[in-house]
Amino acid sequence: VEENGFSLDLGTAGGQEVLRDLIRGYLPDLLILDTLSAFHLSEENDNTAMKPIFMLCNRLAAEYRMAFVITHHARKPKKSETSMAMTQHDTVGASVLQRMVGYLLGMEKQMRGDEEVHTLRVLKSWFKAAEPLAFTLEDGEEGESGFPQVSMHIELDFDLQGGDKLSRLWSIIQNRSPDGKPFTKGMLEKWTEGVLSARSLKSLLPRLLKDGRLKSCGATRNRQYWIPGSKESLEEAGLGEWENRPNGEKSLSITEVDSGQWDGVIVYESSNSNPCLKRGFGQRPEPNQIQSPTEFESDSSTDLPLQGRLSEIENQNAPQAYPFQSRLLREIGSR
Repeated sequence: VEENGFSLDLGTAGGQEVLRDLIRGYLPDLLILDTLSAFHLSEENDNTAMKPIFMLCNRLAAEYRMAFVITHHARKPKKSETSMAMTQHDTVGASVLQRMVGYLLGMEKQMRGDEEVHTLRVLKSWFKAAEPLAFTLEDGEEGESGFPQVSMHIELDFDLQGGDKLSRLWSIIQNRSPDGKPFTKGMLEKWTEGVLSARSLKSLLPRLLKDGRLKSCGATRNRQYWIPGSKESLEEAGLGEWENRPNGEKSLSITEVDSGQWDGVIVYESSNSNPCLKRGFGQRPEPNQIQSPTEFESDSSTDLPLQGRLSEIENQNAPQAYPFQSRLLREIGSR
Protein backbone atom coordinates (compact mmCIF):
# COMPACT_ATOMS: atom_id res chain seq x y z
CA VAL A 1 0.00 0.00 0.00
CA GLU A 2 2.70 2.46 1.02
CA GLU A 3 4.75 1.52 -2.08
CA ASN A 4 1.87 2.87 -4.17
CA GLY A 5 1.93 6.18 -2.32
CA PHE A 6 -0.78 5.51 0.26
CA SER A 7 -0.22 6.01 3.98
CA LEU A 8 -1.51 3.62 6.62
CA ASP A 9 -0.76 5.91 9.54
CA LEU A 10 -3.92 5.31 11.55
CA GLY A 11 -3.18 8.42 13.59
CA THR A 12 -4.17 10.53 10.59
CA ALA A 13 -7.48 10.98 8.78
CA GLY A 14 -5.91 9.91 5.49
CA GLY A 15 -4.54 6.66 6.92
CA GLN A 16 -7.88 5.82 8.51
CA GLU A 17 -9.68 6.35 5.19
CA VAL A 18 -7.20 4.08 3.38
CA LEU A 19 -7.83 1.32 5.92
CA ARG A 20 -11.58 1.71 5.49
CA ASP A 21 -11.23 1.44 1.69
CA LEU A 22 -9.17 -1.72 2.00
CA ILE A 23 -11.74 -3.33 4.30
CA ARG A 24 -14.59 -2.27 1.99
CA GLY A 25 -12.78 -3.84 -0.97
CA TYR A 26 -11.75 -7.17 0.59
CA LEU A 27 -14.43 -7.60 3.32
CA PRO A 28 -12.19 -9.70 5.58
CA ASP A 29 -13.48 -11.62 8.59
CA LEU A 30 -10.21 -11.04 10.43
CA LEU A 31 -7.66 -8.26 10.10
CA ILE A 32 -4.29 -8.40 11.88
CA LEU A 33 -2.26 -5.29 12.65
CA ASP A 34 1.27 -6.62 13.19
CA THR A 35 2.64 -4.77 15.02
CA LEU A 36 0.65 -1.82 16.35
CA SER A 37 3.67 0.51 16.18
CA ALA A 38 3.96 -0.15 12.42
CA PHE A 39 0.57 1.47 11.77
CA HIS A 40 0.97 4.87 13.44
CA LEU A 41 3.48 7.60 14.24
CA SER A 42 1.71 8.79 17.39
CA GLU A 43 3.07 8.76 20.92
CA GLU A 44 2.12 5.33 22.24
CA ASN A 45 2.09 6.42 25.88
CA ASP A 46 -0.38 9.24 25.16
CA ASN A 47 -3.98 8.10 25.77
CA THR A 48 -5.34 11.14 23.90
CA ALA A 49 -3.32 10.27 20.78
CA MET A 50 -3.98 6.50 20.84
CA LYS A 51 -7.69 6.47 21.72
CA PRO A 52 -8.90 7.52 18.21
CA ILE A 53 -7.00 4.58 16.68
CA PHE A 54 -8.67 2.03 18.94
CA MET A 55 -12.07 3.70 18.49
CA LEU A 56 -11.61 3.38 14.71
CA CYS A 57 -10.94 -0.35 15.03
CA ASN A 58 -14.06 -0.82 17.15
CA ARG A 59 -16.22 1.11 14.67
CA LEU A 60 -14.92 -0.81 11.64
CA ALA A 61 -15.33 -4.14 13.42
CA ALA A 62 -18.98 -3.39 14.19
CA GLU A 63 -19.73 -1.87 10.78
CA TYR A 64 -18.23 -4.71 8.71
CA ARG A 65 -18.88 -7.55 11.18
CA MET A 66 -15.23 -8.46 11.47
CA ALA A 67 -12.55 -8.83 14.12
CA PHE A 68 -9.23 -7.09 14.70
CA VAL A 69 -6.13 -8.71 16.15
CA ILE A 70 -3.58 -6.13 17.24
CA THR A 71 -0.15 -7.47 18.14
CA HIS A 72 1.76 -5.39 20.63
CA HIS A 73 4.98 -5.73 22.59
CA ALA A 74 5.19 -6.43 26.31
CA ARG A 75 7.68 -4.76 28.61
CA LYS A 76 10.97 -6.50 29.20
CA PRO A 77 10.92 -8.17 32.65
CA LYS A 78 13.62 -7.61 35.22
CA LYS A 79 15.90 -10.48 36.20
CA SER A 80 13.94 -10.98 39.40
CA GLU A 81 10.71 -11.25 37.36
CA THR A 82 11.72 -13.77 34.72
CA SER A 83 9.99 -16.64 36.55
CA MET A 84 6.77 -14.67 37.10
CA ALA A 85 3.73 -15.18 34.90
CA MET A 86 2.71 -12.39 32.56
CA THR A 87 -0.18 -10.11 33.62
CA GLN A 88 -2.13 -7.28 31.98
CA HIS A 89 0.26 -4.82 33.61
CA ASP A 90 3.09 -6.06 31.37
CA THR A 91 1.62 -4.30 28.33
CA VAL A 92 3.44 -1.16 27.25
CA GLY A 93 2.02 2.11 25.99
CA ALA A 94 -1.27 3.83 26.65
CA SER A 95 -3.58 2.22 29.18
CA VAL A 96 -6.57 2.96 26.94
CA LEU A 97 -5.63 -0.17 24.96
CA GLN A 98 -6.50 -2.41 27.91
CA ARG A 99 -9.84 -0.69 28.42
CA MET A 100 -11.02 -0.85 24.83
CA VAL A 101 -10.03 -4.33 23.63
CA GLY A 102 -12.43 -7.25 24.11
CA TYR A 103 -9.65 -9.71 24.93
CA LEU A 104 -6.12 -9.01 26.09
CA LEU A 105 -4.01 -12.10 25.35
CA GLY A 106 -0.50 -12.81 26.54
CA MET A 107 1.97 -15.00 24.67
CA GLU A 108 4.80 -16.62 26.62
CA LYS A 109 7.51 -19.17 25.93
CA GLN A 110 8.27 -22.05 28.26
CA MET A 111 10.32 -25.22 28.05
CA ARG A 112 8.84 -28.73 28.00
CA GLY A 113 11.92 -30.87 28.27
CA ASP A 114 14.08 -29.80 25.33
CA GLU A 115 11.11 -28.41 23.41
CA GLU A 116 10.06 -24.77 23.28
CA VAL A 117 6.32 -24.34 23.82
CA HIS A 118 4.55 -21.04 23.20
CA THR A 119 1.42 -20.52 25.29
CA LEU A 120 -1.44 -18.10 24.64
CA ARG A 121 -3.85 -17.19 27.42
CA VAL A 122 -6.32 -14.46 28.40
CA LEU A 123 -4.89 -11.74 30.65
CA LYS A 124 -8.05 -9.61 30.70
CA SER A 125 -11.44 -9.87 29.07
CA TRP A 126 -14.79 -8.11 28.91
CA PHE A 127 -16.36 -11.44 27.95
CA LYS A 128 -16.13 -15.05 29.05
CA ALA A 129 -12.44 -15.96 29.13
CA ALA A 130 -11.27 -18.44 26.49
CA GLU A 131 -9.18 -21.40 27.56
CA PRO A 132 -5.41 -21.26 27.06
CA LEU A 133 -3.75 -23.02 24.15
CA ALA A 134 -0.19 -23.79 23.16
CA PHE A 135 1.74 -24.22 19.94
CA THR A 136 5.16 -25.38 18.86
CA LEU A 137 7.17 -24.37 15.80
CA GLU A 138 9.31 -26.73 13.79
CA ASP A 139 11.68 -25.94 10.91
CA GLY A 140 11.23 -28.12 7.85
CA GLU A 141 13.01 -28.33 4.51
CA GLU A 142 14.11 -25.20 2.71
CA GLY A 143 11.66 -23.71 0.24
CA GLU A 144 12.24 -21.84 -2.99
CA SER A 145 13.09 -18.73 -1.00
CA GLY A 146 16.03 -20.52 0.63
CA PHE A 147 14.46 -20.35 4.07
CA PRO A 148 13.14 -23.40 5.97
CA GLN A 149 9.40 -24.04 5.86
CA VAL A 150 8.10 -23.57 9.39
CA SER A 151 5.25 -25.79 10.57
CA MET A 152 3.04 -25.06 13.57
CA HIS A 153 1.45 -27.65 15.85
CA ILE A 154 -1.43 -26.29 17.97
CA GLU A 155 -2.49 -27.91 21.25
CA LEU A 156 -5.99 -26.74 22.20
CA ASP A 157 -6.02 -28.88 25.36
CA PHE A 158 -2.72 -27.71 26.80
CA ASP A 159 -2.79 -27.42 30.59
CA LEU A 160 -0.70 -24.58 32.00
CA GLN A 161 -0.56 -26.29 35.39
CA GLY A 162 0.39 -29.80 34.42
CA GLY A 163 1.06 -29.92 30.70
CA ASP A 164 -1.35 -32.23 28.91
CA LYS A 165 -5.07 -32.18 29.80
CA LEU A 166 -5.64 -35.52 28.10
CA SER A 167 -3.13 -37.21 30.39
CA ARG A 168 -4.75 -35.58 33.41
CA LEU A 169 -8.22 -36.79 32.39
CA TRP A 170 -6.94 -40.31 31.77
CA SER A 171 -5.29 -40.33 35.18
CA ILE A 172 -8.55 -39.26 36.84
CA ILE A 173 -10.50 -42.03 35.09
CA GLN A 174 -7.95 -44.66 36.07
CA ASN A 175 -8.02 -43.50 39.69
CA ARG A 176 -11.81 -43.30 39.90
CA SER A 177 -12.54 -46.47 37.96
CA PRO A 178 -9.54 -48.79 38.47
CA ASP A 179 -11.68 -51.92 38.08
CA GLY A 180 -13.24 -50.73 34.84
CA LYS A 181 -16.73 -50.23 36.26
CA PRO A 182 -18.92 -48.30 33.77
CA PHE A 183 -19.47 -44.60 34.36
CA THR A 184 -21.42 -41.77 32.72
CA LYS A 185 -20.42 -38.35 31.48
CA GLY A 186 -22.27 -36.83 34.43
CA MET A 187 -20.09 -38.82 36.83
CA LEU A 188 -17.01 -37.73 34.90
CA GLU A 189 -18.05 -34.07 35.15
CA LYS A 190 -18.19 -34.42 38.95
CA TRP A 191 -14.80 -36.14 39.04
CA THR A 192 -13.18 -33.36 36.98
CA GLU A 193 -14.97 -30.40 38.55
CA GLY A 194 -12.48 -27.60 39.08
CA VAL A 195 -9.88 -29.47 37.01
CA LEU A 196 -11.29 -29.55 33.48
CA SER A 197 -13.96 -27.42 31.86
CA ALA A 198 -17.01 -28.82 30.09
CA ARG A 199 -15.52 -27.78 26.76
CA SER A 200 -12.30 -29.67 27.44
CA LEU A 201 -14.22 -32.74 28.54
CA LYS A 202 -16.32 -32.64 25.39
CA SER A 203 -13.23 -32.57 23.16
CA LEU A 204 -11.13 -35.04 25.15
CA LEU A 205 -13.62 -37.90 25.55
CA PRO A 206 -13.76 -38.68 21.80
CA ARG A 207 -9.96 -38.83 21.73
CA LEU A 208 -9.91 -41.50 24.46
CA LEU A 209 -12.53 -43.45 22.52
CA LYS A 210 -10.62 -43.10 19.26
CA ASP A 211 -7.30 -44.34 20.64
CA GLY A 212 -9.04 -47.32 22.31
CA ARG A 213 -8.44 -46.41 25.92
CA LEU A 214 -12.20 -46.15 26.48
CA LYS A 215 -15.24 -47.86 25.02
CA SER A 216 -18.82 -46.68 25.18
CA CYS A 217 -22.37 -47.67 24.42
CA GLY A 218 -25.85 -46.28 24.79
CA ALA A 219 -27.75 -43.11 24.05
CA THR A 220 -26.13 -39.72 24.49
CA ARG A 221 -27.96 -38.85 27.71
CA ASN A 222 -27.23 -42.12 29.52
CA ARG A 223 -24.16 -43.19 27.60
CA GLN A 224 -21.89 -45.56 29.48
CA TYR A 225 -18.08 -45.50 29.29
CA TRP A 226 -15.61 -48.10 30.56
CA ILE A 227 -11.98 -49.15 30.32
CA PRO A 228 -11.80 -52.26 28.09
CA GLY A 229 -9.94 -55.33 29.26
CA SER A 230 -9.99 -54.37 32.93
CA LYS A 231 -11.03 -56.56 35.85
CA GLU A 232 -14.67 -55.50 35.77
CA SER A 233 -16.40 -54.49 32.55
CA LEU A 234 -20.01 -54.54 31.43
CA GLU A 235 -19.75 -58.27 30.77
CA GLU A 236 -18.27 -58.87 34.20
CA ALA A 237 -20.38 -56.45 36.24
CA GLY A 238 -22.27 -59.14 38.11
CA LEU A 239 -25.23 -59.23 35.73
CA GLY A 240 -24.63 -62.76 34.46
CA GLU A 241 -22.59 -64.72 31.95
CA TRP A 242 -22.51 -64.27 28.20
CA GLU A 243 -23.40 -67.22 26.00
CA ASN A 244 -23.10 -67.71 22.23
CA ARG A 245 -26.37 -68.01 20.33
CA PRO A 246 -26.81 -70.13 17.16
CA ASN A 247 -26.97 -67.01 14.95
CA GLY A 248 -23.56 -65.82 16.16
CA GLU A 249 -24.87 -63.23 18.62
CA LYS A 250 -24.35 -63.36 22.33
CA SER A 251 -27.03 -63.35 24.98
CA LEU A 252 -26.75 -62.75 28.68
CA SER A 253 -27.84 -65.58 30.93
CA ILE A 254 -29.09 -63.92 34.10
CA THR A 255 -27.91 -65.51 37.31
CA GLU A 256 -28.84 -62.82 39.80
CA VAL A 257 -30.68 -59.57 39.29
CA ASP A 258 -31.43 -57.17 42.12
CA SER A 259 -34.49 -55.24 40.97
CA GLY A 260 -33.54 -52.44 43.35
CA GLN A 261 -30.36 -51.87 41.37
CA TRP A 262 -31.27 -52.83 37.80
CA ASP A 263 -34.38 -51.56 36.01
CA GLY A 264 -33.41 -51.86 32.38
CA VAL A 265 -32.47 -54.21 29.61
CA ILE A 266 -29.23 -54.92 27.84
CA VAL A 267 -29.51 -54.74 24.06
CA TYR A 268 -26.82 -56.56 22.14
CA GLU A 269 -26.30 -55.86 18.46
CA SER A 270 -24.24 -58.25 16.39
CA SER A 271 -22.52 -55.35 14.58
CA ASN A 272 -21.22 -54.05 17.91
CA SER A 273 -18.96 -56.14 20.10
CA ASN A 274 -20.12 -54.38 23.25
CA PRO A 275 -23.48 -54.47 25.05
CA CYS A 276 -25.63 -51.37 25.25
CA LEU A 277 -27.19 -50.32 28.52
CA LYS A 278 -30.60 -48.86 27.83
CA ARG A 279 -30.84 -47.78 31.47
CA GLY A 280 -28.15 -47.60 34.09
CA PHE A 281 -27.89 -48.95 37.63
CA GLY A 282 -30.13 -47.38 40.25
CA GLN A 283 -32.38 -45.70 37.69
CA ARG A 284 -36.13 -46.19 37.90
CA PRO A 285 -38.06 -47.12 34.73
CA GLU A 286 -40.01 -44.60 32.72
CA PRO A 287 -43.83 -44.74 33.12
CA ASN A 288 -44.26 -46.63 29.83
CA GLN A 289 -41.16 -48.80 30.16
CA ILE A 290 -41.57 -52.54 30.69
CA GLN A 291 -40.15 -53.48 34.06
CA SER A 292 -38.70 -56.96 34.43
CA PRO A 293 -40.08 -59.15 37.21
CA THR A 294 -37.67 -60.03 39.95
CA GLU A 295 -38.19 -63.75 39.89
CA PHE A 296 -36.93 -65.90 37.06
CA GLU A 297 -39.65 -67.02 34.65
CA SER A 298 -39.82 -69.73 32.03
CA ASP A 299 -38.08 -68.84 28.77
CA SER A 300 -40.85 -70.40 26.69
CA SER A 301 -43.19 -68.28 24.62
CA THR A 302 -45.75 -71.11 24.50
CA ASP A 303 -47.07 -69.99 27.88
CA LEU A 304 -48.43 -66.84 26.27
CA PRO A 305 -52.19 -66.53 25.74
CA LEU A 306 -53.32 -67.39 22.20
CA GLN A 307 -54.32 -63.81 21.40
CA GLY A 308 -50.99 -62.53 22.73
CA ARG A 309 -48.64 -64.71 20.66
CA LEU A 310 -46.67 -62.98 17.95
CA SER A 311 -46.85 -64.32 14.43
CA GLU A 312 -43.71 -65.78 12.89
CA ILE A 313 -43.29 -62.73 10.64
CA GLU A 314 -43.79 -60.30 13.55
CA ASN A 315 -41.32 -62.30 15.60
CA GLN A 316 -38.69 -62.09 12.84
CA ASN A 317 -39.14 -58.36 12.53
CA ALA A 318 -39.09 -57.73 16.25
CA PRO A 319 -35.80 -56.23 17.59
CA GLN A 320 -33.58 -58.65 19.47
CA ALA A 321 -33.46 -57.72 23.16
CA TYR A 322 -31.71 -59.93 25.65
CA PRO A 323 -31.86 -61.23 28.34
CA PHE A 324 -35.53 -60.40 28.94
CA GLN A 325 -36.93 -61.28 25.52
CA SER A 326 -39.42 -63.86 26.78
CA ARG A 327 -40.45 -61.54 29.58
CA LEU A 328 -41.00 -58.69 27.14
CA LEU A 329 -43.16 -60.93 24.93
CA ARG A 330 -45.14 -62.01 27.97
CA GLU A 331 -45.75 -58.42 28.96
CA ILE A 332 -46.73 -57.47 25.39
CA GLY A 333 -49.07 -60.43 25.14
CA SER A 334 -50.87 -59.52 28.35
CA ARG A 335 -51.70 -56.02 27.08
